[in-house]
Amino acid sequence: MTERLPLTGRSVWSGAELLAESDWIWRMEAPYLAELDAAIAANRHKAPEAITRADFRLPLMAPLLADINEELEEGRGIARLRGLPVDRYESEDIQRMFWGISQHLGTPVYQNLRGELLSVIQDRSSDPNRHFADETGAKSATAKALSQDALNFHTDTSDVIGLLCVRNAASGGLTKVASTTRAYNEMLAERPDLLEVLFEDWWHLRPEQVPTTFALPLFGIEEGKLTSTFSPANLRKAQEFPGTAPLTEKQKEALDMLLRVKERHSILSPFEPGDAQFLNNHIVSHGRTAFVNEAGTGQSRFMMRVWLATPDSRKLPEKFGVLWGDTAAGAVRGGSPQAEDGRRVANYA
Repeated sequence: MTERLPLTGRSVWSGAELLAESDWIWRMEAPYLAELDAAIAANRHKAPEAITRADFRLPLMAPLLADINEELEEGRGIARLRGLPVDRYESEDIQRMFWGISQHLGTPVYQNLRGELLSVIQDRSSDPNRHFADETGAKSATAKALSQDALNFHTDTSDVIGLLCVRNAASGGLTKVASTTRAYNEMLAERPDLLEVLFEDWWHLRPEQVPTTFALPLFGIEEGKLTSTFSPANLRKAQEFPGTAPLTEKQKEALDMLLRVKERHSILSPFEPGDAQFLNNHIVSHGRTAFVNEAGTGQSRFMMRVWLATPDSRKLPEKFGVLWGDTAAGAVRGGSPQAEDGRRVANYA
């Protein structure tokens, strides 16, 4: 068995430790808000996703956003920007704001085969003719299109995921976040044999036009930095694919322990409208509790999401190229390759 060492640094945290600190939360101040107003006004003639970093000028916020990027890669892997004025703007201007800020953190990559770069997650079940994205990337016009069930811990195929809260549900919908680095250390101390299973190949499902499976470890380490690609739902779907080897008892035990450790040390907290949360998928996994919308009162969950390839991202193990495309540090990678040409990013982004 490979000899593994504990990981150190700010990315090793528990939910209780994180809640006791506030240095992972950045608050918007009046000069920043004025700068956002000006950037939005200067770009109202453009569709949100057509706005580039150069278009959306944020010189005052630049040091703050640089600090967020450093915290995401070299720190805890989680950062929250609080106080974005979502009550001041209509939906399209909120999209311009979130997209513009995100452009200063990284390059947006496609989230699904439909070419979505900025996902608007909103309950529109009262309009049967309106298609919209749910949190798993599926598109539907049914009343169930916005999933109200709990989402288990998982990661997405992007260096960073950003989620903006425009409006909370009537109840529930608390975000759950856990340090994968902390989970690694606990499994190393308690069950190193099960930790090693996470570094072996598992079968994953690639949701393409014609779905295929591929083999990839859940954990990898390169140049002393951890990466994790992990989705229980994806692993279950791969099991339904013809010819896929079933999970071994050791794999089931390892996955169960990983989820238990993450749950034990997770942070469970609500978003406030105007919160934008960014997570480094390599070292932090996320989920959320079930929620209830009240269509009659208009109290329904309304979020926006981006996936970002970040300029200071870590190098990945070569084997992870089967999913990420490029494993080099700082590469534009991840996302969902488009069926027609394999692109992971729009030409204008």
